[in-house]
Amino acid sequence: MPTISFPQMRALALDPVQERIDFFLSAVHELGFGAVMQARNTEEARDQVFFNPAQFIVMGAELKPWPAERFVAAVLEEARTPPAIIVVGNGQIENRRALIEAGASVVLSAPLSRQKLLNAFIAAASKIHMNCAPQAAHRRALRQGLI
Repeated sequence: MPTISFPQMRALALDPVQERIDFFLSAVHELGFGAVMQARNTEEARDQVFFNPAQFIVMGAELKPWPAERFVAAVLEEARTPPAIIVVGNGQIENRRALIEAGASVVLSAPLSRQKLLNAFIAAASKIHMNCAPQAAHRRALRQGLI
């Protein structure tokens, strides 16, 4: 399994389900990312994105009190440097199209695995760092030694 090593990158875990946050935090640590932050609600997440910019946000699709797509749009408006947003849902996500249209980079369905999360980070990184198709971005990242 390839490893991704962007030590300068930050990830923000945002999900009301603690066991998924714990899984995400351990997976991000294994993947070699730098700082990982955790927010428990929309206001806290918006503050963290504004004051301590994260390149990646992983959030739950069932986030309350807002619909997840509204939160995605709000964070992208608030952030000084727009992050890649990875949305994780429980099984089937009905609002997948709305999330992508709002600006989510990757939408995943549970169950999660570390490989699935790694692939999501690669795809999200390709959107914020390389601005090209995921396959080409993956090849370029390999050539540049990023993964």
